[in-house]
Amino acid sequence: MSHYSAYDEAREAARPFLPLTPPPEATLGLNTSALLESVDSKLNELTDERYHISRRICTLKRLRNSVALVHRLPPEMLIEIFLLVTEDKSQLEHEHKPVLDMTHVCAHWRTVALAASRLWTHIPFLPLDLAKLFLARSKNMCVKYWIYELPALSFERAKLRDRLPLQRLQSLRVSLLEPDDMEDFLDVLTEPAPNLTVLCLQPGDGPFPDPDNRLEDVTRDTLFADATPKIRTVELTSFNIHWTSGIFNNLTQLKLRDQDGRVPPPDVFLDVLESWREEFRNIRPRVRGL
Repeated sequence: MSHYSAYDEAREAARPFLPLTPPPEATLGLNTSALLESVDSKLNELTDERYHISRRICTLKRLRNSVALVHRLPPEMLIEIFLLVTEDKSQLEHEHKPVLDMTHVCAHWRTVALAASRLWTHIPFLPLDLAKLFLARSKNMCVKYWIYELPALSFERAKLRDRLPLQRLQSLRVSLLEPDDMEDFLDVLTEPAPNLTVLCLQPGDGPFPDPDNRLEDVTRDTLFADATPKIRTVELTSFNIHWTSGIFNNLTQLKLRDQDGRVPPPDVFLDVLESWREEFRNIRPRVRGL
């Protein structure tokens, strides 16, 4: 049976008030200078004592927590549970919050979470400090972004490229309401993305598309310098990329929505499909969606 007593507000309120008695230094008749020196010395001693007591309390709490059933799980299993929580689709708008919460439960969970770079691969684009934190903790893992807001200030937008490591980019979903915002963001996507597998561009002001908004004026001949050898899924909503772009190579899934006036001629579209067959001649892929 545990002897540890958690804080009880009612119990604390019922405790009798203990009046403060003057410390011994008040009765020594010291002059002001000597009194201050004596008091400061005693305060330093008590501060050190309080620190050591707090550390002792901390070690005892850790020992108590270590015998809890959840702390007997192997770290590998605990990481898998953490991953299930972070991949919850209902958390899309705040996908970074669950993993941060896990690091504040206890020292054991924090140690496990910080050592698992996979937990930190869903990178928040804003604020900048949080993005830097996730990028650092994800180490050299490939990363995923869901971007639905850009910095408001122009000088911050100039740093967009620094926030998006294209070499490590695995999945990029962009949902921006204003065409100017989308233009500014696409200007960053000019270098190869060798690990990119998923690309989604759509109008909206949140993690889900806005069916009433259009990006008619936003168009690109290509993205990522046509260097996306691992890309498999492309989703475009009310957005135009030239059909000769390299992002349409190697696909197993293509989704096009609200493409009024952007549908390619049949011969061009058939050429795109033929390029898929040529790219996968030796591995026989299955086109999962079109």
